[in-house]
Amino acid sequence: MTSVKANLVCAAFNALCFFVMYRIFSAQVEMLETKMKEWRREMKELKRDINRQLAVAHYGMSVRTEGVECVGAVERRGTMRDGWNHDRM
Repeated sequence: MTSVKANLVCAAFNALCFFVMYRIFSAQVEMLETKMKEWRREMKELKRDINRQLAVAHYGMSVRTEGVECVGAVERRGTMRDGWNHDRM
Protein backbone atom coordinates (compact mmCIF):
# COMPACT_ATOMS: atom_id res chain seq x y z
CA MET A 1 0.00 0.00 0.00
CA THR A 2 2.90 2.33 0.69
CA SER A 3 4.20 2.01 -2.86
CA VAL A 4 0.72 2.80 -4.23
CA LYS A 5 0.56 5.97 -2.13
CA ALA A 6 4.08 6.91 -3.22
CA ASN A 7 3.12 6.38 -6.86
CA LEU A 8 -0.02 8.50 -6.43
CA VAL A 9 1.98 11.31 -4.80
CA CYS A 10 4.57 11.10 -7.56
CA ALA A 11 1.86 11.14 -10.26
CA ALA A 12 0.15 14.13 -8.63
CA PHE A 13 3.47 15.97 -8.42
CA ASN A 14 4.22 15.18 -12.07
CA ALA A 15 0.77 16.41 -13.11
CA LEU A 16 1.29 19.64 -11.18
CA CYS A 17 4.71 20.15 -12.79
CA PHE A 18 3.25 19.46 -16.22
CA PHE A 19 0.46 21.98 -15.65
CA VAL A 20 2.90 24.67 -14.46
CA MET A 21 5.25 24.08 -17.39
CA TYR A 22 2.31 24.13 -19.81
CA ARG A 23 1.15 27.50 -18.44
CA ILE A 24 4.67 28.94 -18.69
CA PHE A 25 5.07 27.66 -22.23
CA SER A 26 1.66 29.03 -23.25
CA ALA A 27 2.54 32.46 -21.84
CA GLN A 28 5.84 32.46 -23.75
CA VAL A 29 4.11 31.49 -27.00
CA GLU A 30 1.56 34.26 -26.52
CA MET A 31 4.34 36.78 -25.85
CA LEU A 32 6.21 35.68 -28.99
CA GLU A 33 3.05 35.97 -31.09
CA THR A 34 2.56 39.52 -29.82
CA LYS A 35 6.17 40.38 -30.65
CA MET A 36 5.81 38.88 -34.12
CA LYS A 37 2.75 41.05 -34.78
CA GLU A 38 4.69 44.14 -33.67
CA TRP A 39 7.66 43.19 -35.87
CA ARG A 40 5.39 42.64 -38.88
CA ARG A 41 3.81 46.06 -38.35
CA GLU A 42 7.25 47.68 -38.05
CA MET A 43 8.45 45.89 -41.18
CA LYS A 44 5.42 47.16 -43.12
CA GLU A 45 6.18 50.70 -41.95
CA LEU A 46 9.84 50.33 -42.97
CA LYS A 47 8.83 48.93 -46.35
CA ARG A 48 6.46 51.85 -46.87
CA ASP A 49 9.21 54.33 -45.95
CA ILE A 50 11.72 52.64 -48.25
CA ASN A 51 9.24 52.63 -51.14
CA ARG A 52 8.60 56.32 -50.53
CA GLN A 53 12.31 57.10 -50.57
CA LEU A 54 12.77 55.07 -53.74
CA ALA A 55 9.90 56.93 -55.40
CA VAL A 56 11.42 60.26 -54.40
CA ALA A 57 14.88 59.22 -55.61
CA HIS A 58 13.53 57.83 -58.87
CA TYR A 59 11.53 60.96 -59.58
CA GLY A 60 14.52 63.14 -58.66
CA MET A 61 16.81 61.26 -61.03
CA SER A 62 14.32 61.48 -63.86
CA VAL A 63 13.84 65.25 -63.64
CA ARG A 64 17.20 66.14 -62.00
CA THR A 65 15.82 68.29 -59.21
CA GLU A 66 16.85 68.93 -55.64
CA GLY A 67 15.65 66.55 -52.94
CA VAL A 68 13.18 68.97 -51.38
CA GLU A 69 11.60 69.73 -54.73
CA CYS A 70 11.48 66.00 -55.39
CA VAL A 71 9.47 65.23 -52.29
CA GLY A 72 6.97 67.95 -53.09
CA ALA A 73 6.66 66.87 -56.70
CA VAL A 74 6.13 63.24 -55.81
CA GLU A 75 3.47 64.16 -53.29
CA ARG A 76 1.72 66.46 -55.78
CA ARG A 77 1.70 63.79 -58.46
CA GLY A 78 -0.04 61.44 -56.05
CA THR A 79 2.45 58.65 -56.38
CA MET A 80 2.47 58.31 -52.62
CA ARG A 81 -0.05 55.68 -51.61
CA ASP A 82 -0.53 53.14 -48.83
CA GLY A 83 -1.85 55.84 -46.53
CA TRP A 84 1.49 57.54 -45.94
CA ASN A 85 1.31 60.03 -43.08
CA HIS A 86 2.55 63.44 -44.26
CA ASP A 87 2.91 64.64 -40.66
CA ARG A 88 5.84 62.26 -40.14
CA MET A 89 8.07 64.22 -42.48
